[in-house]
Amino acid sequence: MKDAWKNLFFYLLFLLIIVSLLAPFFGNQPKIQELSFTDFLNRVDRREISEVSVGGDIFTGKLSSGALFKTRALNYPNLVPNLREKGINIK
Repeated sequence: MKDAWKNLFFYLLFLLIIVSLLAPFFGNQPKIQELSFTDFLNRVDRREISEVSVGGDIFTGKLSSGALFKTRALNYPNLVPNLREKGINIK
């Protein structure tokens, strides 16, 4: 019976070591802030957006603070000229 507890202890210790080694690879996912389209436009006007990637109707990008964001674009015909006028990098 004593050997069984000893084996269980070593298996649990081994499992703990493996989890500790793998945890850093799964824990640091960047937080993406979801903005309303109105908030996105207001931040564009205040020059708080540094870059935007367009993928269909989903815009993702980076704020001037370095934080990541995403928003769903509406039909807004002058958006690209407005972004260019504000000096925002469009990808």
